[in-house]
Amino acid sequence: MATQKQREANRLNAQKSTGPKSEEGKSVARMNAYTHGLTAQTIVIGDEDPKAFDALRAQLEAEFNPRPGLEADLVERLAVNIWRMRRMPVFEAAIIRLGSEQAASNKRQGHNLDSLFDPDLEEVPFEDIALGLIRNQGMLRNLSRYETSLLNAYNRTLQQLIALQERRESKEAEAKVVDLVAF
Repeated sequence: MATQKQREANRLNAQKSTGPKSEEGKSVARMNAYTHGLTAQTIVIGDEDPKAFDALRAQLEAEFNPRPGLEADLVERLAVNIWRMRRMPVFEAAIIRLGSEQAASNKRQGHNLDSLFDPDLEEVPFEDIALGLIRNQGMLRNLSRYETSLLNAYNRTLQQLIALQERRESKEAEAKVVDLVAF
């Protein structure tokens, strides 16, 4: 149990620690809980190119020509799902590479699989890749679940968008026929 003196010291220290003040510090602190980015609120993360995401979104907008509102929201959601799905091979390769490097480094050093990996390792034999896969199968399984979830979300969103646009086009076609008949 803390003494009165310790509680007072803790209170004084807590008043000094009020978080980052500068915009740069706040930006860094905002990413403190960042893990892998597959479910991130921020769409473009790490060293990804925001212009590439904007180009993807523009391409989808040109392809689907969404009306403002729900159609535009669905096209945005498509862009987000595609962007996140494109991360999957990058993460998968990184997991395999790091696991393989760990396995090869551990084998070279005569350690078990729990020691630290050697980032200087350049070539990795297939045997070490297999050990890396075994070591990281839980991470790879999680990655596969994220990928399945994203693919399902993408497919649902695409179906919703197509159905919405078909319904709109049908109503517009009916309105044109009514206008022609009334003419």
